[in-house]
Amino acid sequence: MCSTYLRGFPMRTTALRAALATNCVFSAFTGLSILVFPEGVASWIEFSYVAVLQIVGALLVLFAALLLYAIWPGGNPQPIALLASLGDFGWVVGTVALGVFAPGLLSSFGWGVATVVALIVLTCGIWQVVGINLSYRDKSRPGWVRLCIETQMDVSPAAVWQVVSDLEAIADHSPQLASSLLVGTADETGRVMRECRDTSGKCWTEHIQLDQDGMQLNAEFDTQKPGFPFPFAQMHGGWQIDPSQDGATVKVWWSMIPRSRMFALFFLPVLDVSIRRSFRGTLANIRNVASGEQLNAKDTRQAGRLQMAVC
Repeated sequence: MCSTYLRGFPMRTTALRAALATNCVFSAFTGLSILVFPEGVASWIEFSYVAVLQIVGALLVLFAALLLYAIWPGGNPQPIALLASLGDFGWVVGTVALGVFAPGLLSSFGWGVATVVALIVLTCGIWQVVGINLSYRDKSRPGWVRLCIETQMDVSPAAVWQVVSDLEAIADHSPQLASSLLVGTADETGRVMRECRDTSGKCWTEHIQLDQDGMQLNAEFDTQKPGFPFPFAQMHGGWQIDPSQDGATVKVWWSMIPRSRMFALFFLPVLDVSIRRSFRGTLANIRNVASGEQLNAKDTRQAGRLQMAVC
């Protein structure tokens, strides 16, 4: 655990959280300075609209609060960091536009201050984008990106593995899947093919290898099959069940090569949020079945029991 976490923060998000923290401190300082001394700041930069300046200060304080929420331990900061970066770049574009079309809005000194602020904001935005990229990088596979979720279950690892390793039953536990069927028989390496179809009609196949002793499932997605619904040139995934103090630690991961690197920068945070939302119900159902509770497999009302983390 110590090799992947640093005082509650996954080390792969360290650079991103540092960028967000810097942006948070700068935004809070700037916003509070404007709110506490609105007339002084307006006079300093020779800006006539004090009320507008106060609104900007309030928005900056709210922005800083959002960034603080993003860097709080236990969360995944990438989606908010992406929105923050877009906001930062919008600030820079807005500053340039005002300088071109409304140069008389500020004094020469005021535009100097605005330029310095815009450069700091631009630096934070770029730093955050770099941090997002680093946080999704799969260090074990150069050129690949990785998504991973982890949760704790208060049931035995063997019971969880019995549910997970029942390959055709995953659709019974996942509200997003309509069917999951094994196709053909195992090949010479012991791999089997599973065909999954979600509730929207999207279909894909996976070549699955089970490690019964290590309680590990490894899957290779058939990305070359016509109609593969995900934007990845190659895609692997898996489940890992490990003993923990209170029961079992469950990790679910995906490692991919995006078809478009630039698109992936914007798509991965969205996919990250989508996976967390969709898998919360799946993991809760697996936990319920593993514990012997007789519940509707599509009922996700108890999904709040499970707290998911970045891994």
